[in-house]
Amino acid sequence: MATAASTASHRARHERPRLLARALPGLLALCPALLPALAAPASAQDCDPHMALRFDGVDDFVEVVDPQTLPLEKFTVGAWIRALSFGTERRGIVTRGEDPVTDHLPWALEIWIDGTLAVEIEDGLDNDLFWFGVTNVADGEWHHVAASRAGDGTLTLFVDGEVDAVHAATLTPLDGTGAARLGNLRLNALGVPSEYGHFDGFLDEAFVYGEALDPDLVKKIYLAGVDAGYGDLQLLLKLDEFHGQKCDDSSVNDHTGVLGFDTTIEASDPLHVVSQAPICDKVQKLWFNLEPPVAGPGDEVQALTWGGAPFGLNALVITSIDGVPLFAVVLIDAFDGAGEHFLQADLPSDAPTGLTLGITAWGKTASGKLKPSHEEFLVLQ
Repeated sequence: MATAASTASHRARHERPRLLARALPGLLALCPALLPALAAPASAQDCDPHMALRFDGVDDFVEVVDPQTLPLEKFTVGAWIRALSFGTERRGIVTRGEDPVTDHLPWALEIWIDGTLAVEIEDGLDNDLFWFGVTNVADGEWHHVAASRAGDGTLTLFVDGEVDAVHAATLTPLDGTGAARLGNLRLNALGVPSEYGHFDGFLDEAFVYGEALDPDLVKKIYLAGVDAGYGDLQLLLKLDEFHGQKCDDSSVNDHTGVLGFDTTIEASDPLHVVSQAPICDKVQKLWFNLEPPVAGPGDEVQALTWGGAPFGLNALVITSIDGVPLFAVVLIDAFDGAGEHFLQADLPSDAPTGLTLGITAWGKTASGKLKPSHEEFLVLQ
């Protein structure tokens, strides 16, 4: 039986959306004609075509030219993956490979034998040390996976934009001159090279930053794609365009990726296929900041949005009030072109205080589909 206190709390939570709707007549502008378009989900097939690589799990890989310039102790590495299997051996995703002389493996982002994410670093005695995530990323679905290591040794693993595991005081990677790879681990046991840990599945948009990105920036990458403005971008293989057997690095470092062992067509070349990664299920390059994050009656609230693709429509939507879900379009603005843009409104003088609004920006992707960005929160005081 519910107590009087719990009943009152339940009633209060469900009264808040109606309270806000009544108290903010100048701000809440519900748009019935727009709601179905905004709320409709989109599948990966709605995306503009882009490409990925299909690795066979047997002998396929991509080798990165000039890997010695990739970061060592501080880094963020990641990719979109759709892993089709896991099992008796770990599978390489993005690796800064093992040195052919010293046997040092600086670091490797891998799928462990149970399907979870793992980072491997070797010590000076050729011992393999591993740090694990908790989420199964080898379930046949697309996942955005990443790992960051800070200067103090803190290692953070991410799955689909969220922190999956955090490990403190991890081993400091030792330098090496081994081949950096996508899709496998190149080992050098006692100086004898061997191909190991071949990835089985699809891989798209592999990246490496030369610093440990904050979790909110990793979330941005998951939502809106890799951006050089987020940090020291050292490698970005979008895998969309190839010149013969080579794929371009979209960072400033020109770390060309080569299919297989050399520039000839061979069995170790992964297939170039149309990607179904849900990269453009997100608003491409749409991000926004609410200023100020705390406001009171009569204050002006503005959102700054920016992007790399033109949006025909931009809207701010209240998606929650004190955690209670809501969907109310509050600001709509049409504009052309990319770049900075402001949306702003004055809060009514009778705006209720003590509430926290969750607000999401919506915009059109390059394919014309309406998608949401992240959620920010505005405290009314």
